[in-house]
Amino acid sequence: MPGHARAAIVSMKERKRIYDMRKNSSMAEQYLLHDPDDVSEYMSVQWFVDNAVNPCIESTYTFIDHLITEVKAMHDGIQNLEIFSFGGDETAKGAWERSPKCREFIATSIGIDSVSDLKEHFARRVGNIASRKGLDISAWEDGLMHGKTPFNLTHLVPNGRYTFLVISFMNFYTIVHVLK
Repeated sequence: MPGHARAAIVSMKERKRIYDMRKNSSMAEQYLLHDPDDVSEYMSVQWFVDNAVNPCIESTYTFIDHLITEVKAMHDGIQNLEIFSFGGDETAKGAWERSPKCREFIATSIGIDSVSDLKEHFARRVGNIASRKGLDISAWEDGLMHGKTPFNLTHLVPNGRYTFLVISFMNFYTIVHVLK
């Protein structure tokens, strides 16, 4: 996430449709992952035009919080989950550029000046969710960079061995902020 999320997006659209039929708008929008008014045009490397969750809507983070809670619970008592990987890579260029929710979010947020800042915002939000749940986080290298410049993630609170485990295509992995 935020890319590679078409199955989740389509599933949550269907969930919304079902709850809308039942006239339950709060449940319909609880885990919504897209801006229904977004007319951004993009194509992912997998040839999808709708596979990036929207980082500008709170329901995206409600979904991620729930997802992490459930995945962590599946591991409890067996092999405790210590690291959550959100991927972060291959978000298609053009995603969210014409999202009214993102335009509004950018206009009212301090330190988020353009669509290009949204991926870093997403990484921070997901990192903070994982941190609250006692998990370290990992992502692909290109999911944590503006071009060739790494995001500033020094504010994240480490929970174990790493603040972030950065997975690189060229190296097996790179550890950021080693604690021990």
